[in-house]
Amino acid sequence: EQLYVDSYYQEYHLPRVIMEQALIDAIGNVGLFDHYIHPALGKKFFVQGISRNLIEASATLTLKEIGE
Repeated sequence: EQLYVDSYYQEYHLPRVIMEQALIDAIGNVGLFDHYIHPALGKKFFVQGISRNLIEASATLTLKEIGE
């Protein structure tokens, strides 16, 4: 139980940036396990979810800031 409480606290005790980003995914270069860096914010993000549009060869990513 203590491990659960500690991990929950580490994840949610500080507000983290969550954003959506649309990318062109013509060759399948968007991956669920990739990390992205936003140069203007200076923050690292991991992918929470991917919504793909196969007709337009695009993907919309939901990204969440990596807490350190």
